[in-house]
Amino acid sequence: MQRSRKKIFTRYVIYIIELLFVFALEQVLASRLSFCGLYMFLLIPVFVSISLFERENTGMIFGILTGVLIDYGSGSGIGISAVLFCVVGYFLGMISNYILRANILTEIVVSAFLILVVYSFGTFFSVWDFNSFGIIWKENFWKDLLASVSVFVPAFYFNRVISYRFGGDEEVVD
Repeated sequence: MQRSRKKIFTRYVIYIIELLFVFALEQVLASRLSFCGLYMFLLIPVFVSISLFERENTGMIFGILTGVLIDYGSGSGIGISAVLFCVVGYFLGMISNYILRANILTEIVVSAFLILVVYSFGTFFSVWDFNSFGIIWKENFWKDLLASVSVFVPAFYFNRVISYRFGGDEEVVD
């Protein structure tokens, strides 16, 4: 059975709009919650949930888009996030299609790990001092992670509905 190209195109457009909306929301919340010392990572759980429901190449493309948005939002032009999320998107797509099932536990573990990695890189490269890095990480990371947890479940279920409704990446049989 041939997949409908219109459904696939619609699904990808919805994913792109979702990523851009969450990026804008993350940037607005960053300026609003800065007085509390909180920073919410909203883009990472959305990326993880998209990659869990798509194949390797699609996860890789959305990983590049997510990494570019994260680099743009943080003000760095390095592109290290784009490369990191490209590789992670590829492996998430591969793992979720061949090894693991896409479930909420997988998304929580992977999202928390990616937030840990991005937070650690961002903090270390902005401080360049191991003592300050440890203090900042210990005092702020847990608050930021707990603030970000609110997005894990809605992102997973929203992207699951989109993937199933618009014909997820099943095999093409000619």
